[in-house]
Amino acid sequence: IWQKQCNYESKKHERTTKLNKLEAENGKLLHEELSYAAEITVADFINHLKGSS
Repeated sequence: IWQKQCNYESKKHERTTKLNKLEAENGKLLHEELSYAAEITVADFINHLKGSS
């Protein structure tokens, strides 16, 4: 239905963070980054489908 793979690179979204900060507080920032990446991926998917309609 869509691409065979998708990529999210934090540096392309100006969200680079050092690994130790992502791991701090039981991975709180990492969880936030994963949620953000999922939102971006879904938005890209929706935009792709709208463009294909």
